[in-house]
Amino acid sequence: KQKTAYDVDGRDCSAAVCSSDLGEGIIYAVRDSQMGIDKKTGEEIVVDPGVEDKRLFVADEEFAGAMAQTKRDGNTLSMVIRTAWDGDTLDPLTKTSKIKATNPHIGWVSHITLFELNARLSEVEIFNGYANRILWVCAQRKKLVAWPEPMDPDRLSVFQRALTRIISANQDKIIIKPDWQVKELWADVHYPVLSQDKPGMLGCITNRAEAQVMRLAMIYCLLDQKQIISVDHLDAALAFWQYCADSAAFIFGGRQSDNVSQQILDALKNGPMT
Repeated sequence: KQKTAYDVDGRDCSAAVCSSDLGEGIIYAVRDSQMGIDKKTGEEIVVDPGVEDKRLFVADEEFAGAMAQTKRDGNTLSMVIRTAWDGDTLDPLTKTSKIKATNPHIGWVSHITLFELNARLSEVEIFNGYANRILWVCAQRKKLVAWPEPMDPDRLSVFQRALTRIISANQDKIIIKPDWQVKELWADVHYPVLSQDKPGMLGCITNRAEAQVMRLAMIYCLLDQKQIISVDHLDAALAFWQYCADSAAFIFGGRQSDNVSQQILDALKNGPMT
């Protein structure tokens, strides 16, 4: 079902999902090389050359399927997503897989309905840091279009060429730094507010605000083809984060941390009950 969900710069990564564990499949797509011993000669040989490009983009149209996997005993998907967000080496302690991925760079865009999300997202994933590593973006249809037209290819190509040029220009490792104005604003204004612990379930989902905003600011800086984060980049990041925080409040604001309480409230939504 998931075999078409992987694409890395146009490369087919369907081999990454041969395992029933999607977490192991992600690691396999960016795995390190593996050495072994030749049984005939006793010499060390390369058993698996691995993947040199550690960048992976996952486009998953059905996030509900991935969330269902996190509930299976022994499944590593939740751990892999959390570890990948932190930028650490992916090296699960599993019997079935001895592969690992050093310095991976993984992005994931997925879609799910509000009903499925509330049904699938467990309390464990809310409170263990899985949910607050995700930027929740609520999208709603604004109007009915019976016969939608495709995007204008000429206008679309302008964005394609611009992104291709920006990505090509940033293939080497570079250091991104904030300018002095950003440092002052961050220290005096934004960081104290963003880093405050927020109570309740919604707080658990938005408690990595400062890290998310600074990552977004870096992305806007790179899109601007700069290496110094300016106030404009920070303002753009803060605006994007505010939309994500508002989305999270819309999605989770009325959800109860107690599952029994939530079930009672869900039942009462259908009308008065004795």
